[in-house]
Amino acid sequence: MQYKGRTIPTPFSYHPYDFTIGIRNSYLLYIGLYFILFIAVRVDNFNLGIATLLATLVTSITFGSKLETESYIWNFSGSSYSFLKKKLILSIAHASLLSFSILGILMIIWPSQHLYIVGLQAIGYLYLITFILAKYTAYPRMMSLPQGLILVFCLWIPPLLLFVMPYLFLQSIRNLKYLLT
Repeated sequence: MQYKGRTIPTPFSYHPYDFTIGIRNSYLLYIGLYFILFIAVRVDNFNLGIATLLATLVTSITFGSKLETESYIWNFSGSSYSFLKKKLILSIAHASLLSFSILGILMIIWPSQHLYIVGLQAIGYLYLITFILAKYTAYPRMMSLPQGLILVFCLWIPPLLLFVMPYLFLQSIRNLKYLLT
């Protein structure tokens, strides 16, 4: 008799790895976040609602920062630029899929705060992109201390992202070129 394991279906199954594994490992977290959002709406606490959006974005960043095996990258037929472009677009789309319902609820309940909510979502996307690019600057190794320090400074001073992202992008392309040629 063969055991048939059950898998949790995800909307990310056609684009493997990061978000598929991440959502399967943390679906209880998302159930908890929606419960907290329900409480935030019920007691009219905007900051608690924003915390759920932030938690969703931070969780998406952790999904994108996990290392794949080299075979996943070798299977990609294209340049390092097109690989990074596809990876970033898919990560933003998947993070949007996870956060848009919370974003929509916040916008409906607190319409006067819409600029703050959308701005926070945009900054979350910038951090997601930065962490993914930082991952590929050191790939197949983990990030080094200098890269970690750059990310910490970017967390403290968000305008640094405008200068760090192009640098990380160029470094990632150069690093992935050896795997994708």
